[in-house]
Formats: sequence, C-alpha cells, structure tokens
Amino acid sequence: MAIYAANNLFKGIKKFANNGGALFSGIIANSTNLPVQEEIVEDFASRTKTTIAEFIPRSLTVTKCELEGKTVIEGTPESEQADAYRDLAKKVLSNRSRYVPSPLDVDQLKEWAESLSDRLLEQRDTPQHVKCELECVVPGAEPIYTKPDVRKAIALKATTTKETAKARGA
Repeated sequence: MAIYAANNLFKGIKKFANNGGALFSGIIANSTNLPVQEEIVEDFASRTKTTIAEFIPRSLTVTKCELEGKTVIEGTPESEQADAYRDLAKKVLSNRSRYVPSPLDVDQLKEWAESLSDRLLEQRDTPQHVKCELECVVPGAEPIYTKPDVRKAIALKATTTKETAKARGA
C-alpha cells in the first residue's frame, strides 16, 4: 500500500477508534526488495508511532501465480515466497498489540516526502561500485586471456570463419 494511502487509513482509525472502531497492529510492507524501501517504511512507522509487522519481498513467483490465477500458496506451496506468507499469517494471528496510530497531517506528509525524494536523488547520484564477475561461453570461440596475473574478465574471440565452422561440421 502506498504511504499516502496508509496515512489516510491511519486518519480513519484515529477518527473511529474511540467509538469502538478499528485499532491498528502493524504495517505489512509488501514488495520491498531494496534496503532504501525498508528505510522509508521504517521512517514512516517511526513518525506515525506505528510498528512494522513484516517486510514481504516481491518475487517473480507472485507474478507467475497471478498470471495463472492462483495464490502463491496454491501455485508454489514450497517456494520461499509461500513461506514468507505463512510466516506473516502466524505473526498476524499471534499479534495481540492493538493501538491508534498517529497520522501525519498534510503538511507533515508533504515535507517528509520531499525530504525523502532529496535523499533518494542523492543516493542515485552517488556512484555505486558493484563487483561483477561474468563467465561467457561462446561455442566455437577461442578464449583470449588478458594479463594472466590479473583477475579480469576473459574476452572471447567470437569470430569463427567459415573454414573453422566447416571443419567442426557445422
């Protein structure tokens, strides 16, 4: 659920809680795969005096099952995603914590969102160094090694002449 929608839900809970209405027991952060997504939800929970029940990752398993018209539990009962949903169900059933959240007003939400967008843009503009090792196998290609004492990617000579292809029976 979008942060804006969650905040509106919190306003409704706050409005009706004293009249025997709903109470809250934790945010379920769905489709979180990046640390920054979790940081955003954690910050929102802190500001609204709420807790996080669980972070649920998004996976291709969900998409596959949706396209098949099945739940993850039906379509891939032994998957990690199904385990994540079962764990969440156990936590929801055992959670006895019920409280009224403190929603942000419109200006607070706007100011918070703007500060987050600035932080996200700073992260985007900071170079990220990712070590990546690839192995590429090209049938009929001869490996060309760079410096043998340096661990670098191997460039493959992928130009196979007609004669070489004929000799190999292609």
